Amino acid sequence: MGSLRFPSTIPGAHHWTAGIAPTTSIAHKGAVAGAKVMAASIIDLLTSPELRAAAKKQLEDDTKEIKYFSLLPPGAKPPVDLNHEMMDKYRPAMRKFYLNKKAEFK
Repeated sequence: MGSLRFPSTIPGAHHWTAGIAPTTSIAHKGAVAGAKVMAASIIDLLTSPELRAAAKKQLEDDTKEIKYFSLLPPGAKPPVDLNHEMMDKYRPAMRKFYLNKKAEFK
């Protein structure tokens, strides 16, 4: 697990300025910079078997004394159709916002 923070809002503010701060150009630049860092980190993980092995070993070391148990009852199924009707209604309107070109990292 990792944590990434980038400048895109006012930390700890409960004020109208906190609501508009993410719409500013500096917030957009911060979000873009953060997205580039996340993308580069994922590329590093996908292209480095040694890094993945080290991460797996770290996870095993950190969780060796933690016993996993599911909070769901046996046989529980996820509600995959929960929003099916709503998605069918709005999907055509959302299509115009889909990314239809290849992402470029500069």
